[in-house]
Amino acid sequence: MNTNRVFIGLIVMLSLAILSVACESPTGPTEDDGEQQLDGLPGEDANPNLFPVEADDDDWGFIDPEGEIQIAAQFDEAEHFVEGWARVVDDGDYLFIDETGQVVLRPDVSYVDSFSEGLARARKDADGQWGYIDDSGDFTISPQFDLAGTFAEGFAAVRPEVPGDNSDDGWGYIDSSGEFAIEPQFGGAQRFGDGLAPVREDFSLDNDWGFINSDGEFEIEAAYESAKWFSEGLAPVNTGDSLNPAWGYIDTSGELVIEDDWYDAQPFSEGSGPVQEDSQFGGGGSWLYVDSDGEELFDEDRYDFAEPFSRGLGRVSISGTAPDYDVGGGETEYDLSETDLGYIDEDGNQVWPSDD
Repeated sequence: MNTNRVFIGLIVMLSLAILSVACESPTGPTEDDGEQQLDGLPGEDANPNLFPVEADDDDWGFIDPEGEIQIAAQFDEAEHFVEGWARVVDDGDYLFIDETGQVVLRPDVSYVDSFSEGLARARKDADGQWGYIDDSGDFTISPQFDLAGTFAEGFAAVRPEVPGDNSDDGWGYIDSSGEFAIEPQFGGAQRFGDGLAPVREDFSLDNDWGFINSDGEFEIEAAYESAKWFSEGLAPVNTGDSLNPAWGYIDTSGELVIEDDWYDAQPFSEGSGPVQEDSQFGGGGSWLYVDSDGEELFDEDRYDFAEPFSRGLGRVSISGTAPDYDVGGGETEYDLSETDLGYIDEDGNQVWPSDD
């Protein structure tokens, strides 16, 4: 997901900044007027090894892979670094910071997501439609969609208007210019991965999810109650129903390669995928990680929630709180606002909160 706007001088500057952060005390946003002037998003290769955490006072900061605070806890919310910047919320304002904690962008929006492929989903007004801003904070794709997803592999899933009983409008895919590359026609749509995207045929509750290619043609027939996007050659699919989920993983040919034994599952990252067990009392139980053979990892450790690994750490809930989530026409959204989160490393060791 590299942008094509990375300059050699910028890389040197960011590398020096990262080294200085490692040697200094935790930093925070500067109080100077205006933002640091950067020549656009640094890009995915420039992502620092910093991870958002919530401190005891409910403020958010960032730790390094050893669990040491590097950007002081001071934000209302904080997201992972993506393409070199992290989205944070400070006193109700949405901001983007770099690896030093310096504010680099303060977009004039009511809501904005993290950047992906140089664009970020955003709303100008709280109840308005969705568009996409660039790294200057300008809407390069004007707000015009009732629902919208994240850009991946050059496309974003969007729904231009809420379908009525007599409406044929649905989800389609736009390119980075905002033009429809795949016309609205689906009852649900998620991001592309490995050249394929999960879509629901139409708005009928009897219709299932399958996978289309970049031409909008089905490569894997619609045969699943629900599905999520491909990553590392695998995609989670639900072969059961909404009341009795049975999630497993298929490969890009549509073959089930990890058995559908799970209540829920998330996309693979860095060689593992988070899966949720059935609870003996009904509903979802604990989460754990499996490898690409479906074997359980980390001595079968269990968590109340688990996210895919990112840059060597997996974010998990280890304090008895699990998130609420919704699977609608777009991507699954987990509400983590009331969930206490920590991190484990690639060996399953707890990094945050510290065991010390």
